[in-house]
Amino acid sequence: MSREDFINRTGIFVTPQYFSYIYDEWADEAKKSGTTVDEFIENYENKCLGLAEVPLQGTFKYIVMDDYISGIGDYEDPNIWEIVNCLALVHEREYESKWTTIEAYQKVLDDINKNLKKDAMNFRLALSEPTTEIPS
Repeated sequence: MSREDFINRTGIFVTPQYFSYIYDEWADEAKKSGTTVDEFIENYENKCLGLAEVPLQGTFKYIVMDDYISGIGDYEDPNIWEIVNCLALVHEREYESKWTTIEAYQKVLDDINKNLKKDAMNFRLALSEPTTEIPS
């Protein structure tokens, strides 16, 4: 089951992050009771808590050069759902990028910490070894 398939079949828009939760929920149901994708999607709206509907009217104006909204060419003439999807995908990419950066910084900090521990150990060893040198 893809996110796009879920959205198209249920009519419920979900972000990529929330779809991961929905996909895990389906996988769990499939393991426990053998629920198929079709059964899960057909019954999802009935089980869904917190489902909201927003009536839409009027015209949504946007600047085509705003890549975050226009999808950087993903859609030739995007409708409101495709625009919202573009924004959700941009958010997902930025979220993932932040975690990638955090993980890279954590690795650097872990390496520094290891080196500091080695340096401290070497310093302790150096202090504990007798020397024949006369301090000046």
